[in-house]
Amino acid sequence: MIYAPYHHETTDNKRYVKEALKLWGDASPNRTAAAYDAAWVLVKALLNAKKMNRVELKESLNDLEKVTDGATGVITFDEKGNRNNLPGLLLEVEADIRHQKTGLKFVPLSENASP
Repeated sequence: MIYAPYHHETTDNKRYVKEALKLWGDASPNRTAAAYDAAWVLVKALLNAKKMNRVELKESLNDLEKVTDGATGVITFDEKGNRNNLPGLLLEVEADIRHQKTGLKFVPLSENASP
């Protein structure tokens, strides 16, 4: 088992999964989902900024209460600007012959699984 902040089977953002599959053939990498979330927060802040400079961008980022369409779902921030709701999942390895390189894939740990 491993911990992961994201898995494509558990996210509410099915549009992200569909687009990632279309672009890269895979929607599962955690780093890709985290990078998408960071870029999407920045896009939202840029769209809300009154002027295009770093001071206005910082204020716009501080004003963001939540971003609803991240790869990992809804993104919210604490009073210091840190993300405070990053999901956490346990994943287990499962055989999958469609994965030609390893024959394995990560899947969310089922609630009925025994340790």
